[in-house]
Order: sequence, then C-alpha cells, then structure tokens
Amino acid sequence: RLVQLPLAVFGVATAAAILPTLSAQAARRDTEGMRESLMQGLRQTVFFVVPAALGLIVLGRPIVWLLFERGHFVSEDTYRTATALAYYAGGLVSFSLVKVAVSAFYAMKDTKTPVLVSSLSMILNIVLNCLLVRPLGYRGLALATTISFTVNFVALYVLAGDRLGKLWSSDLLTALIRILVASAIAVASAYGAYVQLLGRFETDTIWARLVCVGGPILLASAMYLIVCAALDVRELRSITAIFRRPATE
Repeated sequence: RLVQLPLAVFGVATAAAILPTLSAQAARRDTEGMRESLMQGLRQTVFFVVPAALGLIVLGRPIVWLLFERGHFVSEDTYRTATALAYYAGGLVSFSLVKVAVSAFYAMKDTKTPVLVSSLSMILNIVLNCLLVRPLGYRGLALATTISFTVNFVALYVLAGDRLGKLWSSDLLTALIRILVASAIAVASAYGAYVQLLGRFETDTIWARLVCVGGPILLASAMYLIVCAALDVRELRSITAIFRRPATE
C-alpha cells in the first residue's frame, strides 16, 4: 500500500495525462513531438517519485511505526516491514517510469512490445525469486521485483528511443541531478527533525507518533519545493504556472 500510493498518484496519473497528447502526435506522425512529450512525462514522474522513494527508504520505519505498530504488530514486525518497504521503494522510480514509457507504445498502437517486455520481466522476476529468497529471505522477493521492473523500464526506454530518437539530453541530466540533490536535502532534513522530535516525547501515543512522523514529512515537502526553486527545476515552474493560470483558460 505504501509503495502503491505514490505510484498511483504520480506514475499512473502522469501516464494517463500524456497518453492523449502522445496519441494525437502519433496520428500526425509527429515523432519529434512524441519524443519531447515522453521526455517531459519522464521528467515530471521523476520530479514527484524520487523524493517519495527516498522518503520511504529513509523514513520507512517511522511511517510503519505510525501506521501499523500496535497490538500483535510489534517492533520486530515494524523492522521487517520497513526493510521490505525499503527494497520495494528502491524500485518505485522504475515502477512509475514503466507506466509512462508504456504510454508511448500504446499511442503508436503497439501493445505487443510492452506485453513481450513485461512477460520477459516476469520470467526474470521468477528466476531472481528463486536465486535471492534463500540468501535474503523476504528481502529477496522485494529485491527481485525491483530489479525486474528496472530491467523492464530500461528495455522499454531503449526500444522507445529506437523509434522516436534519443530520449536523452543535457537538460534532462541536469534536471535529474538537481532533483536528486533537492530530494536528498529534503529527506535528510526530515530524518533530522524526526530524531529531534522523537527525543522530546516521553509517552508513546498516537498523537506523539503523528507529530514525530507527520511533522518531518511536512518539513521535507517544504524543503523539497524550496530547494527545487533555488535550483531552478523546470518541473516546479511548470506546476506553479498551472496554479497561476486564470480559471477562464
């Protein structure tokens, strides 16, 4: 559920949003337009999903502690769940980017390629499960899923590039670096705030947990936006422009 939330809100939503544009461009045989639209969709997805993924990795245990640790769900269960969550969150970017990349093939009325790549990825997942579950246990299952989806995205990315042209640019690389820097600063700030807040509460109540976890998450969100603005991340400007647009438009 924790991994599916940002995937559905950002990855699936972005894929659904760009599909009509990609379809119209495909109908006009506007390859250059499709390439730009797909790259924009990939960048927007990375903008939203990278901080979410890092947040789930670094703050996974506090989040699980807040949501689930009560009754028969003890601290050991929290640790194991947070560990599995971290392995799954490592693939959250790939999970989301697969959704966006598949839209380009659907727009070109090619459903065979995504199905073929997905099937091969599923086979890889099964093989990795068999190889990793013995040495890593439940962590191996999560890691296998992350690796197979990453391979899935890379394959779709390469195949889409063969049809549409190079899906890479210096601007894209710069944006990725800036987003990673902003995400790292935001998540580090959140973890520091969590440690500080946790030491101030003597009782373990739901309200104390909510403050200890919810406060740092809000801080991370604010820090991410501030750092992205300072680094002039284009995706933030695009989102801000949408909110500034007059309602009549």
